[in-house]
Parts: sequence; structure tokens; C-alpha cells
Amino acid sequence: QGAYLETLPLHSSQHVMKKNADKIQIGLKVYITSDFISEILSMGKFVKVVEPQILKDRIKEHLNILNDYYN
Repeated sequence: QGAYLETLPLHSSQHVMKKNADKIQIGLKVYITSDFISEILSMGKFVKVVEPQILKDRIKEHLNILNDYYN
């Protein structure tokens, strides 16, 4: 996903914070919308939200619901 995100940024505010052979950490200044959450979720296990906590919590809510569907 790193190369993809570098080629096709999620938003014009996107910037690379850290990068190595295995990982890329990007920063964004965006409103947390349903569309943005959907975009994050579409990347599945290849993305990890580090902060802000409110976004992490919203992602967890969605994942918990999805997990319940398959239990």
C-alpha cells in the first residue's frame, strides 16, 4: 500500500513522515468522514491508524461490527 499511497495520495495534505523498506508513515489533515473511514477500511490489514484516537476508535467500531457478522 505504501507505493500506492505515494503514487495516488489520499488527500492533497498528505505528506511522508517516515519511510523505510517495509513501512511508510504518512500524515494527513482531513475531516474524519464516513468516506475517509471507508477508504482506510478498504486497505484492510495493510494499514494501521496510529492517531488520532478518535479515528482509531471509529475504525475499531467498524471492525467489531464486521467481526460480529462472522461469529
